[in-house]
Amino acid sequence: MVTTKTYRNEFIAVIAIYANLVLVGIDNILLYSDKVFIEAGLAPDQATFATIGVFTLQLLSSAVGSKLVDRFGGFKVHVTANVMIIIAHVTYTVSQVVTPIAPTAMPYIAIFAVGLFLVAWSGGTNLASFALLGEITREPTRATAYGFAAVFFWAIAWVVGFVPPYLQIYLGAYALTIWLGCAVLFLIYVIVVIPRILRTRHLEDENQISTEMKSLNEKA
Repeated sequence: MVTTKTYRNEFIAVIAIYANLVLVGIDNILLYSDKVFIEAGLAPDQATFATIGVFTLQLLSSAVGSKLVDRFGGFKVHVTANVMIIIAHVTYTVSQVVTPIAPTAMPYIAIFAVGLFLVAWSGGTNLASFALLGEITREPTRATAYGFAAVFFWAIAWVVGFVPPYLQIYLGAYALTIWLGCAVLFLIYVIVVIPRILRTRHLEDENQISTEMKSLNEKA
């Protein structure tokens, strides 16, 4: 699979899309949401209610996101979701930096940022990724690409799950910037590379159909 350029490009794209699911900071939010809110200035009891609220919003966004993927396709929803994730990370980071100036208002800005992130990831990135994977892969190599990418995905997810507390200790208000950087890189990759793979796939499918039709006409 990796010796053929077309299949190799698809394989790399599959790994990138899987990695995008984890390396935009989802574990940082899902596993440490209460801690994130407490660091943002909320009291522990308020942080728990804030977590319940944004997680409920996350659930609702999944239902809406599936309709958006059906209507606009995986690529557009994926790009839009990554842009929203970038905005969420920037908003949260700014809220943390500015907290000493406006300690009362900034915790609510942080809640908004986390809510926006979860809506974008659950209703966009998570759903659009699998639609996009189906669009860029083909039957002969799809199972193999998914299998290797899944191993890579779970390995990353396991490692990344331990990282957030250390980011908070060493980076403080800038703890989410590493995920912000990853989100920007994945956004650029998807915008630049995925359309090329889709065009190549469509051209090859058209050529195959044309060849099959020509063969049928000759037999007739």
